[in-house]
Amino acid sequence: MKQPVKQRATVICRQGTQILLVSRQHGRWALPGGRPKPGEDLAQAAARELLEETSLHALGLSYLFEFVGAGTHHRVYIVRTAPGEVPKPGNEIARCRWVEVADVPALAASIATKGIVDVLATPPVKGKVRRPGRRGRQDAFSRNVSYAMREMGEIV
Repeated sequence: MKQPVKQRATVICRQGTQILLVSRQHGRWALPGGRPKPGEDLAQAAARELLEETSLHALGLSYLFEFVGAGTHHRVYIVRTAPGEVPKPGNEIARCRWVEVADVPALAASIATKGIVDVLATPPVKGKVRRPGRRGRQDAFSRNVSYAMREMGEIV
């Protein structure tokens, strides 16, 4: 019998071309987020999970896209936090770390995290499809996130 797909709110918290990753003790790196509680929508879950896992407050939250992993359906949000606010591990999280987008593929990170970052760090297709280099991934990430934020607007 097929298992139901888990719903997860996944958060992109960025500073320039860096994103915030979290990890449990001895776990792989992942984007902050988690499952909604009963009666909670995914945007609320994203803000709550970010606060619980990193102590960062979501001042603004914009929906970006959906990403379907092996057993989890991610709704991906980008969050705006207060300038200078420093993430601190909390709840079940043991570590928080700012990472260059171009470095994520080489990290011991979850498959979904690598996939979501790959979507955000891939330039729009024009002609031949090529894997961009480090600088190209960072530039594409900045352009794609800026475009998505302008198009979607803030929802929380």
